[in-house]
Amino acid sequence: MLKSATLSGFFPLKFAKTKVKVYGGQRPVTSPQALRSQRIPVSRTGQNLRLRTGYALAFAILMLFVVHLFSINYNVSTGYNISKLQKHIDGLKEENKRLMLRSSEVGSIASIQQVSLADHYVPVTAVEYVQAPVSPLGLK
Repeated sequence: MLKSATLSGFFPLKFAKTKVKVYGGQRPVTSPQALRSQRIPVSRTGQNLRLRTGYALAFAILMLFVVHLFSINYNVSTGYNISKLQKHIDGLKEENKRLMLRSSEVGSIASIQQVSLADHYVPVTAVEYVQAPVSPLGLK
Protein backbone atom coordinates (compact mmCIF):
# COMPACT_ATOMS: atom_id res chain seq x y z
CA MET A 1 0.00 0.00 0.00
CA LEU A 2 2.78 2.39 0.95
CA LYS A 3 4.68 1.71 -2.26
CA SER A 4 1.68 2.58 -4.43
CA ALA A 5 1.15 5.82 -2.49
CA THR A 6 4.67 7.09 -3.18
CA LEU A 7 4.36 6.62 -6.97
CA SER A 8 8.00 5.71 -7.41
CA GLY A 9 9.18 5.94 -10.99
CA PHE A 10 5.99 7.72 -12.07
CA PHE A 11 7.70 11.02 -12.97
CA PRO A 12 10.91 11.28 -15.01
CA LEU A 13 13.93 12.71 -13.22
CA LYS A 14 13.63 16.30 -14.44
CA PHE A 15 9.93 16.24 -15.42
CA ALA A 16 10.82 16.24 -19.08
CA LYS A 17 10.51 13.73 -21.87
CA THR A 18 13.60 11.69 -22.36
CA LYS A 19 15.09 11.12 -25.76
CA VAL A 20 16.01 7.59 -26.71
CA LYS A 21 19.02 6.73 -28.85
CA VAL A 22 18.40 4.12 -31.48
CA TYR A 23 21.47 2.27 -32.73
CA GLY A 24 21.23 0.47 -36.03
CA GLY A 25 18.04 -1.54 -36.26
CA GLN A 26 17.61 -2.02 -32.55
CA ARG A 27 14.29 -1.46 -31.01
CA PRO A 28 14.27 1.32 -28.39
CA VAL A 29 14.01 0.30 -24.78
CA THR A 30 11.03 1.77 -22.97
CA SER A 31 11.61 0.71 -19.36
CA PRO A 32 12.27 3.67 -17.00
CA GLN A 33 15.66 2.32 -15.86
CA ALA A 34 16.84 1.87 -19.47
CA LEU A 35 15.60 5.35 -20.41
CA ARG A 36 17.51 6.91 -17.52
CA SER A 37 20.71 5.26 -18.65
CA GLN A 38 20.23 6.30 -22.33
CA ARG A 39 19.28 9.93 -21.74
CA ILE A 40 20.94 12.50 -24.00
CA PRO A 41 22.70 15.15 -21.89
CA VAL A 42 21.43 18.72 -22.22
CA SER A 43 23.97 21.52 -22.47
CA ARG A 44 24.34 24.10 -19.66
CA THR A 45 23.26 26.93 -21.98
CA GLY A 46 20.04 25.08 -22.79
CA GLN A 47 19.30 24.67 -19.08
CA ASN A 48 20.06 28.34 -18.43
CA LEU A 49 17.84 29.36 -21.33
CA ARG A 50 14.97 27.27 -20.00
CA LEU A 51 15.50 28.68 -16.51
CA ARG A 52 15.57 32.26 -17.78
CA THR A 53 12.47 31.65 -19.89
CA GLY A 54 10.69 30.24 -16.85
CA TYR A 55 11.65 33.26 -14.76
CA ALA A 56 10.56 35.64 -17.53
CA LEU A 57 7.20 33.89 -17.82
CA ALA A 58 6.69 33.94 -14.07
CA PHE A 59 7.59 37.63 -13.95
CA ALA A 60 5.23 38.42 -16.86
CA ILE A 61 2.38 36.54 -15.17
CA LEU A 62 3.07 38.38 -11.92
CA MET A 63 3.08 41.75 -13.68
CA LEU A 64 -0.19 40.94 -15.47
CA PHE A 65 -1.72 39.99 -12.12
CA VAL A 66 -0.59 43.28 -10.56
CA VAL A 67 -1.95 45.30 -13.50
CA HIS A 68 -5.23 43.39 -13.29
CA LEU A 69 -5.44 44.05 -9.55
CA PHE A 70 -4.88 47.78 -10.01
CA SER A 71 -7.41 47.99 -12.84
CA ILE A 72 -10.05 46.27 -10.69
CA ASN A 73 -9.29 48.69 -7.85
CA TYR A 74 -9.60 51.67 -10.22
CA ASN A 75 -12.91 50.43 -11.63
CA VAL A 76 -14.38 49.82 -8.17
CA SER A 77 -13.35 53.26 -6.90
CA THR A 78 -14.71 54.92 -10.06
CA GLY A 79 -18.01 53.10 -9.64
CA TYR A 80 -18.19 54.24 -6.02
CA ASN A 81 -17.51 57.85 -7.04
CA ILE A 82 -20.20 57.66 -9.74
CA SER A 83 -22.80 56.38 -7.28
CA LYS A 84 -21.85 59.08 -4.78
CA LEU A 85 -22.18 61.78 -7.45
CA GLN A 86 -25.52 60.31 -8.57
CA LYS A 87 -26.85 60.64 -5.01
CA HIS A 88 -25.59 64.23 -4.91
CA ILE A 89 -27.36 64.98 -8.23
CA ASP A 90 -30.61 63.50 -6.88
CA GLY A 91 -30.33 65.73 -3.79
CA LEU A 92 -29.73 68.80 -5.96
CA LYS A 93 -32.78 67.95 -8.10
CA GLU A 94 -34.96 67.77 -4.99
CA GLU A 95 -33.56 71.07 -3.74
CA ASN A 96 -34.19 72.66 -7.15
CA LYS A 97 -37.84 71.53 -7.08
CA ARG A 98 -38.25 72.93 -3.58
CA LEU A 99 -36.68 76.26 -4.55
CA MET A 100 -38.85 76.53 -7.69
CA LEU A 101 -41.99 76.05 -5.57
CA ARG A 102 -40.75 78.62 -3.07
CA SER A 103 -39.98 81.04 -5.94
CA SER A 104 -43.47 80.69 -7.38
CA GLU A 105 -44.98 81.24 -3.94
CA VAL A 106 -42.90 84.35 -3.25
CA GLY A 107 -43.36 85.77 -6.75
CA SER A 108 -47.14 85.72 -6.73
CA ILE A 109 -49.00 89.07 -6.63
CA ALA A 110 -50.89 88.15 -3.46
CA SER A 111 -47.74 87.44 -1.48
CA ILE A 112 -46.05 90.62 -2.75
CA GLN A 113 -49.05 92.72 -1.61
CA GLN A 114 -49.09 90.95 1.71
CA VAL A 115 -45.38 91.65 2.34
CA SER A 116 -45.75 95.31 1.30
CA LEU A 117 -48.66 95.82 3.73
CA ALA A 118 -46.71 94.12 6.51
CA ASP A 119 -43.76 96.48 5.95
CA HIS A 120 -46.09 99.56 5.99
CA TYR A 121 -45.64 100.58 2.38
CA VAL A 122 -48.11 103.09 0.96
CA PRO A 123 -49.95 102.17 -2.21
CA VAL A 124 -49.19 104.34 -5.26
CA THR A 125 -52.08 106.51 -6.39
CA ALA A 126 -50.47 109.11 -8.65
CA VAL A 127 -47.15 109.06 -10.42
CA GLU A 128 -44.92 112.13 -10.12
CA TYR A 129 -41.70 112.47 -12.06
CA VAL A 130 -38.76 114.49 -10.77
CA GLN A 131 -37.00 116.78 -13.24
CA ALA A 132 -33.26 116.99 -12.87
CA PRO A 133 -31.72 120.42 -13.42
CA VAL A 134 -29.96 120.76 -16.77
CA SER A 135 -26.28 121.62 -16.37
CA PRO A 136 -24.10 123.17 -19.05
CA LEU A 137 -21.63 120.26 -18.81
CA GLY A 138 -24.26 117.70 -19.68
CA LEU A 139 -25.12 119.41 -22.97
CA LYS A 140 -21.72 118.95 -24.57
